[in-house]
Amino acid sequence: MTDSRPIEWGFFRQPEKYFQYEKQEKSMRNKKKQAIRQNRIDSIMQIVRHHAQIWDTEREILAHKIIDAFYDTQLGNGIGFYEANAHDDYSPDWQMWRSKDERIYWEKILAMVNQNCPYPQQFHPMSAFTFMDNLGRHFALPCYLLWELQGRDYFTCYHLASAYSTNDLPLNKTQQIVLFEFVQFMSHLYQQNADDVNLAEWDKVHAHLSKQFMYFQAA
Repeated sequence: MTDSRPIEWGFFRQPEKYFQYEKQEKSMRNKKKQAIRQNRIDSIMQIVRHHAQIWDTEREILAHKIIDAFYDTQLGNGIGFYEANAHDDYSPDWQMWRSKDERIYWEKILAMVNQNCPYPQQFHPMSAFTFMDNLGRHFALPCYLLWELQGRDYFTCYHLASAYSTNDLPLNKTQQIVLFEFVQFMSHLYQQNADDVNLAEWDKVHAHLSKQFMYFQAA
C-alpha cells in the first residue's frame, strides 16, 4: 500500500542548519586556538626580551619566526635536559631526573638558565645537547637558537656543525628554512664585527647543514 501522506520537507532541510552550526562551532574553536597560540608566543617573547643581553628589531623578527616554526615541537619519549645532564654527570638517578623533564612546552627550559634550577649540580646547556637523542635535540633547538639571539654562547655553532648532533634531526621544511635564516644572521653578525674566527665557525655550520637538509635555504 502506497503512503499518500505529504512529504515533510523540513526534515531534509535540517542538515543544512546542522552544518551551519558545525561551521560556526569550528570557527569559534579556531579563534580560541589562535588566541591561545598568540598568548603563548607573546609569553615566550617576553622571556626572550627580558633576559637578552642585546636586542634589536632584526632579532625580534627572527625570534618570532623561530617560535612559530617550533611552536608544536614536543619532546615525546626523547631525552630531555635533566636526563641529559644526569647522563653527563654519570648520575645513578637519571631515571628520576627523566621523570622531571618538561615534555610539552620547550619555553620552560628557555628561562631555566636564569632561575634556581632544581638540578643539584651546575646546569650545562652547552654539554646537555650532546647527551640528548634526536627528539631531545629537536625539542631543545629553539632554546639554543633563542639563547644565541640573546647573546648567550652555548656552543650552538659547534653542535650544528656536527653530524653527531644533526643526524636524524627531524626538522620539517619550515624549521629548516628558519634555521637557514638564523645561520645567515649569525654569519652576517660576525662579518659586520670583523670577527673572522667566529665567522669561520658559522661558515662551517652553513656548509654542513646545506648537505644535511634539503630545505636549508632561503624561502
